[in-house]
Amino acid sequence: MSNQSNNHAFQMTPERKRRAAMLGTAYHFSAWIIIAVIVAIVTISGFGAYVLKPSLQQRDGLVQEACTAEAKLCANGSTVSRTGPQCQFSTCPGQ
Repeated sequence: MSNQSNNHAFQMTPERKRRAAMLGTAYHFSAWIIIAVIVAIVTISGFGAYVLKPSLQQRDGLVQEACTAEAKLCANGSTVSRTGPQCQFSTCPGQ
């Protein structure tokens, strides 16, 4: 007799089935929302860092242009290369 009373206590009535289905749906829906929010935050943060990093480096003077590997022949026979942020030739020694 106790076995029958236990079965009755855990019997899935239509109302319990409906509530369980709603909770399961709500759980899956909220899990997808949380995943979407996390993906959006990571994407926006990465894009922001990609866009803002060059402007912050320029502001702080950290951007260094790559100068071409040319040499200028000076009057005394020595050579100077391009340097600085504008990639201008250095001044020749003795000038």
